[in-house]
Amino acid sequence: MTNRANSIILVGMNPSDIFTQLRKRSFKLIEEKDKLYPIDWPQIRVNILRRDKLICQLCRKKERIPHVHHILPIRIGGLSSPENLITLCSFCHRKVHRLYKRAFHLYIKYIEDKHIRD
Repeated sequence: MTNRANSIILVGMNPSDIFTQLRKRSFKLIEEKDKLYPIDWPQIRVNILRRDKLICQLCRKKERIPHVHHILPIRIGGLSSPENLITLCSFCHRKVHRLYKRAFHLYIKYIEDKHIRD
């Protein structure tokens, strides 16, 4: 869950100020993440947000605080390349991760059931 005290309000800000704030925030966040992120993650993140014009690629809303999401998660081999990254609002980002978690659990259950049957 996002800590509201650390959130940046982007609505009504000048675009250059938005990207400056996002860049500062990126450096702070990368210190807290595991070492799976590339060293140039802050710049990659800003590039993706620029490419997507700060618009959530699921709900198409711009007023939410944008997140950059790995379509194929990096913990299972996804790359931090533009083809694997999209901009999502915090609501859609949480929703996507809930779906990933549910799909993973269903897959594990399928594997376990299959193993029991074999």
